[in-house]
Amino acid sequence: MMRKSLYRLFPVPAIFLAACGGYGGGAEREPQTIRDLERQEAPQERDIRVEESQAVEANPELALENYRELLELSGDETTRAEAQRRMADLQLMMEDTDPDAQSDRRVREAIALYRNLLDQRPNDPGNDRVRYQLARALQNVGEIDAAITTLRDLIEKHPDSPYAADGRFRRAELLFSSRRHAEAAEEYEAVISLAGQTPFFEVSQYKYAWTLYNLGRHEDALEVIFSILDRELPDGEPHEPAATLAEVPQAQRDLVRDVLRLSSLSLSAMGGGEAANEVMASREEPRFYPLIYAALGEFLLDRERYTDAADAYAAFIARYSQHELAPEFQVDVVDSYRAGGFEALRLAEQERYINTYDPAADYWGDNAASEGVVATLRDYLDDLSSYYHARAQESTRDAEWPAPKEDFLTAAGWYQRTLDIFPDAEDAPEVHFLMAETLLAGGETVAAAEAFHASAYDYPSHERSGEAGHAAVLAYYEAVEAIGEGDRTQALRRAVSEATRFAEGFPEHPQRLPVLTRAAEDLYRIADYENAISVASRVLNETGVPTKLLRSALTVRADAEFTLERFTAAESSYIDLLGMLSETSGEERTRVADQLALSIFRQGEALETEGDKRAAVAQYLRIGQITPDAEIRPNAEYDAAVLLAELEDWEGAARVLEGFQSRYPEHELAPDADKRLATAYEASGQPARAANAYARIAGRAGESPEVREEAAWKAALLFDDAGQSGRAVAAYENYMGAPQRQSARATRALRRLIALTEGRDPAAHRRWLQRAAGASGNTAEAQLLAAESRLALGRAAAEEARQLQLSQPLRDSIAARQEKVREARDHLDRAASFGFESVTPAATLALARVYQDFAEALLVADPPSGLSGIERDEYTLLLEDQAFPLEEQAISLHEANLRRIPEGAWNADIRASWRALEELVPARYGEEPILEDHYDALR
Repeated sequence: MMRKSLYRLFPVPAIFLAACGGYGGGAEREPQTIRDLERQEAPQERDIRVEESQAVEANPELALENYRELLELSGDETTRAEAQRRMADLQLMMEDTDPDAQSDRRVREAIALYRNLLDQRPNDPGNDRVRYQLARALQNVGEIDAAITTLRDLIEKHPDSPYAADGRFRRAELLFSSRRHAEAAEEYEAVISLAGQTPFFEVSQYKYAWTLYNLGRHEDALEVIFSILDRELPDGEPHEPAATLAEVPQAQRDLVRDVLRLSSLSLSAMGGGEAANEVMASREEPRFYPLIYAALGEFLLDRERYTDAADAYAAFIARYSQHELAPEFQVDVVDSYRAGGFEALRLAEQERYINTYDPAADYWGDNAASEGVVATLRDYLDDLSSYYHARAQESTRDAEWPAPKEDFLTAAGWYQRTLDIFPDAEDAPEVHFLMAETLLAGGETVAAAEAFHASAYDYPSHERSGEAGHAAVLAYYEAVEAIGEGDRTQALRRAVSEATRFAEGFPEHPQRLPVLTRAAEDLYRIADYENAISVASRVLNETGVPTKLLRSALTVRADAEFTLERFTAAESSYIDLLGMLSETSGEERTRVADQLALSIFRQGEALETEGDKRAAVAQYLRIGQITPDAEIRPNAEYDAAVLLAELEDWEGAARVLEGFQSRYPEHELAPDADKRLATAYEASGQPARAANAYARIAGRAGESPEVREEAAWKAALLFDDAGQSGRAVAAYENYMGAPQRQSARATRALRRLIALTEGRDPAAHRRWLQRAAGASGNTAEAQLLAAESRLALGRAAAEEARQLQLSQPLRDSIAARQEKVREARDHLDRAASFGFESVTPAATLALARVYQDFAEALLVADPPSGLSGIERDEYTLLLEDQAFPLEEQAISLHEANLRRIPEGAWNADIRASWRALEELVPARYGEEPILEDHYDALR
């Protein structure tokens, strides 16, 4: 326990003042720090009251006047000396009894008289008293050094004087007040050596101890202090300062208190508790040594030197570890740190106390722990556990604490220690509960669960039994969550077991049904489906169960039945559950509806496995009637369509697939549904619809290139067959845009595009001709199409050239026609170059006509206006010169056609060239016999 300091500053006890005849000394208030001790005021002396040798008349002033007259009248040296002494004494007496403004003057007159006496009568036997009074007078006017010197003369010159002992003591006091401690120590020691011969022994002993302290001779001071305390303290082994002082007589109490204070000052200056141990080890221990440590601790506490105080108390324990007072001193250590606010040190010392003075600790040996220690143990255990518990709780709100979990676990350790030492305490169930809370907060969930279980079931029923039982369940569940992604089965079984124990043990607890419901859920989670159904049914069979719990229990039962493949029972449970969910139940309602649909779907699968496809189709389609928004519905309807196709019910399959396509255009099965729909349309004689389906497939980016190419081709063919030329063109165009396509199909598609656009879309027709003309296919069909396309393009260019009439200015119109002629020639030359009998003669004929038409146009071109007759003739001749080469080219090309006759070629185009030559070169080809001969020659 905390002791109040006995060290207060006080004057020297009254007994010493009386013994000194007015001399005395008390120390001023102790400084606050060690450094201040150097400046500490020593106990101050007081004036000595001296009895006069003769009575003084009642009127001092009149007496003085008489003595002055006597000095003037008397010639007797002895009489004059006595008059001077009496005058001096009277002056001092007046200063003592009635000080006024003349006091200093009177005392100085007295000093002059005393000195005059000593000068005039140096060997007078009464000079010891004169010196004594002179010293007193000098002290009164502040001439302390002179007073000290005068007292020295008294001691040295009058060693046997009755004033010698008093003079020594007075000189010691003056030296002490002047801080001349070494000299003061000699004088005090001299007085002390007189022992019983002087009334100043005790006060000198006290002041001697102070002097030694001021000289820094702390061990010597302690020797004197111990001597004083041994004399003044009550018998026995006192150890508690306040109680000890209470037993000291009142007259000596202040002395003892101040001496104890001086012992603490000395030990503090020497180093505190460690120094105390060294002092005790270097000498025979005083009987009151515990009191010295206790006083030192209280002294340091009073000066707020908390750690030094704790060290002082701890020093006693270190030296006297088996002493019966050791536990009490350890309490003082704890209280010192508590007073200073050193929480960590306080806690450590409380822990030391518990470990050292535990009833099972070595300290006790074969003895039982004392009741006081046991009570303190419990207080400290409560203090430590509460402190760490509170600090951990605070740390969860304050990020500055670094390790809240460690604090929780530390608190738990102290709760456990409490239970170990006090297992039968009345509050053991509560301590167990608190330990469980801290273990839980510290992350030790399994240990926490076990502790909650113990609080709930290992003690007679108490106020928090039910709460502990429920907390045990929750802790076991938290332990499950802490496992993470590992195997939770065993942990869940343990949690479920605890939950059923709780439900049975606390039937009235408000959390019983929630706990049972969760147990059913967790039984399902660990695949114990039969028991999950059983526990869930217990909840469902209760009355007044909240809707939320009913839904959960019904969910467990439905899901367990589904998992056990009892799909008919599961369907019934899901229907009941769905009826409990409102339209706003969101995801839960969706899940239940999906499970209901899946239960029906599984029934359909079973029928399909059994071979009853019609019945399976009915189950699949029933899903759309009962749960139209179920996730499985698209799959069910798709499967129904597949079964209908297998049954060759093409109309039924198409009908189901059309519904699927309408409702789920983005479904992952939509592509396959389209393919099956196309097949159904084809099988049921609906080519246009089939074509539309294939067109969708061809346009779907997610399909493979091969599938898209095939679908595009089928769509084109079906549209073409159905006579939908516009859709057919679009489908063929789509096919031509496919990333991969077969070359034969591409050639065929180009031919159909050219044919379908001819006469309907000139621009598209020309575009596809150009596409075909530029094709690089290496098949005969592709090259033939390219040649035919070139021929068509050349004929078109030739016609465009023929349509360009030559007009003035002739230069410009001739240039335009020449451009078109070149275009026609390029196409026709390229067409002829392929070498096809069906194309080359036609291209040669067309090119010959291009030149022939150009020559004829030149010959009929109008001349410029304003020409004379001669000029017009010359202009005509000029045009004929231009036309002649063109006509020659035409003739040459026609003849080239005729040269193919010997090779067995003969067709309308060759005949047309022959007819043209009859007109162009009649001299050679105009007469029939000549023609026949020529033909024969050509052959």
